[in-house]
Parts: sequence; C-alpha cells; structure tokens
Amino acid sequence: MAHLRVIGAGNADEALALAADEANPPDLALMDVGMAGMSGIQLAVLFHERHPGVRVLMLSMHDNVEYVTQAVRAGASGYVLEDSPATEIILAIDAVLAGKTFFSAGLAARMIQAQSMQTPFERLTPRELEILDALALGLSSKLRLRNSTACPCGRWKRTGST
Repeated sequence: MAHLRVIGAGNADEALALAADEANPPDLALMDVGMAGMSGIQLAVLFHERHPGVRVLMLSMHDNVEYVTQAVRAGASGYVLEDSPATEIILAIDAVLAGKTFFSAGLAARMIQAQSMQTPFERLTPRELEILDALALGLSSKLRLRNSTACPCGRWKRTGST
C-alpha cells in the first residue's frame, strides 16, 4: 500500500474541503456510514455530485442490506464492514481504486437476495421515480429526455418525433 497517501478529516465539511483541493485531489474517500452531523451516505451523495472523480468506499459496523443499498445509490463503489480483516479492507481499497466494486463477504449475496424480492417499482432509482412522477403529472414535454437518460442500456430507440 505504499502507493497511497492517507489524509484524514474529522467531519463532512473537512472531507469536502480536502476533496476540493485541485492541486492534489484524492482518488478515494473512505467514509463511515455513521458520522456526526451528516451520515456517510449523505456525504457520499455530495461527493458524487461535487467530486465525481473521487471514488467512495463505505466503512461501517452496519451489515444491514438497506444501508448497503442506500450507499450504492448514493454513489459508493464499495461497502466494507468495520470488523473485516485488514486484508479485506486493503482488497476493497485496491478494487475501488481500480474502478471495480467491492462488498464484504456475504453482503453481495444478501443484496442480490433482497433485490430479487423487490417489485420492479421498488427497484427504481430516485431519478427514475422523478421521471415517472413527471410523466404521471403530464409533464412529458418538459422532461427533454435523451435516449440514454430513459434507458442507459441503449435498447430503446426513438422512432418518431418528440
């Protein structure tokens, strides 16, 4: 792990200030779900919005699938339990820095199981729900959706005029 420079922040504001350092921006933010003042999940949302180049790895004592799902939706690339062996935390850091995802042993299987039990509506992202709400209110002409916005997979093709 000699290739890492470790810096620390005591709270969300300090973490955001460190991420905003254009001369030396971090590649990865390792944050706890349970932080004072602002949850790590809320902070992950801010990192995702303000500093999209910074990868987020959540560290938590909570092995609740709902926390993991919220963290992923907030932009986290991984979720590691605090009681994981140091070798697993190092593997998680390396994986996230390499652009991959990483979840502590057992969490990924539990996430898949939990998601398979959800209805299609429950699996919608916040943005997809926002679009659905706008469509239900008759605001389709104001959405200005691109094909990639409506379907990131690119399977749907616009066939007529908008």
